[in-house]
Amino acid sequence: VGVNKHNHIYGMMPGKSGWYRIPGSLQTVAISNAIIAGVNKHGNLWRKRTGKAGKWQHLGKAGMTDIAVNNRGDICGVNKARRIFCRSANTKWKQVPGRASNVALNNHNMVVVGGRSQLYWRTGGARGRRWRRFAGKLNQVSINGYNTVCGVLAHWNTLWCKTGLQGAWKRVPGRATWLAQSNHQLFEIGRASCRER
Repeated sequence: VGVNKHNHIYGMMPGKSGWYRIPGSLQTVAISNAIIAGVNKHGNLWRKRTGKAGKWQHLGKAGMTDIAVNNRGDICGVNKARRIFCRSANTKWKQVPGRASNVALNNHNMVVVGGRSQLYWRTGGARGRRWRRFAGKLNQVSINGYNTVCGVLAHWNTLWCKTGLQGAWKRVPGRATWLAQSNHQLFEIGRASCRER
């Protein structure tokens, strides 16, 4: 799922080519295997089930510049001041210690890009107790349900992936400005296109 410069929302079905339009308008969007969440130009947070069907649910003001969502409905994000906030399915926002420019989330863990592009891991996600720095530097990061971490190093637009805290980073062929992943697919957004691996 993604948004264009007009804030139109588009999705792509696994294994199929071509985009389909999703009703609504968002500036920032995130997706898990089950849920889409996003923030519109007025700073309002919205959520719906994945796929073409389903209605958007308004969750109040958010003011986030980047967000992530997991299959349980937990949403985490960072604001303009780089502060990190999370909320469970029907709770209020709660600040998480630390600062970041980018956040990624699965059902059990959270990964963020902190200062100087350094990476931090939080076991337990928003419910976790501490951050743990791990090797590598990226400008944007994602994590799937198998704890595979992938991201983009912006200086060269190169793609890198590793599994868990201890795995070694491996270069993924190709270049991109942004990427997203589910448990079985990696979507790369280039300067003028998106492709599925």
